[in-house]
Amino acid sequence: MNTELGTILRNLRGKIPLREAAMKIGISHTYLRSLEKGEKDKPSLETIKSLAKAYDYSEKELMIKAGHLMSDLDAAVYNIIFAIQDVLKESVEKNRYLQKEIDDFRKQLIESLKNPTITVNSLKGHLYDKEPDDELVPRLGDWEQTEKIERLLNLLQKVKSDNFEIDIRKISGNALKEITTYLNQPEITYNGYQLTDQDKQLIKAYLDVLFQNRS
Repeated sequence: MNTELGTILRNLRGKIPLREAAMKIGISHTYLRSLEKGEKDKPSLETIKSLAKAYDYSEKELMIKAGHLMSDLDAAVYNIIFAIQDVLKESVEKNRYLQKEIDDFRKQLIESLKNPTITVNSLKGHLYDKEPDDELVPRLGDWEQTEKIERLLNLLQKVKSDNFEIDIRKISGNALKEITTYLNQPEITYNGYQLTDQDKQLIKAYLDVLFQNRS
């Protein structure tokens, strides 16, 4: 069910008769009714383009509501997570004995995307061990790597705050990289499934739509 998209489509159609709107869009009136009722989770990209054109509405916004694209906020969060993963990988390459600690932190980091009880502050608590004399010692790498992670977590906390607006292309810091660098890697998985070259091209097409009107 996608009631949010359905509500938007019903409001966009307004007083236009269902069959007339469907004809203008180029879909059947029964399919349009299903979309408006939220019975169809993810209409195709072609349908989204037709809806946006017929209703003179933002194609990007419809793609987000339909689940084809992430919002700018979600994209920024994932970009920061990718950057933290890079630093963790660097830490393991320098010190294999940190593998278990880093794996545990990585699990918490990924889980925080869907579990709001795992806060940025709780993630920060995994960065250091406290010695008997209260001195802090980095747990996941050397001081430089730990400070990188802490800066990225601070940025993540700021991005997640309700009143923070962000353009993900303007996030500063050498740790953040173009997402295309990840897509060009030979083996990338999503939820355990390895992405094919066709999958990667589709992702790039989505990103092209996301940024097509940005200067």
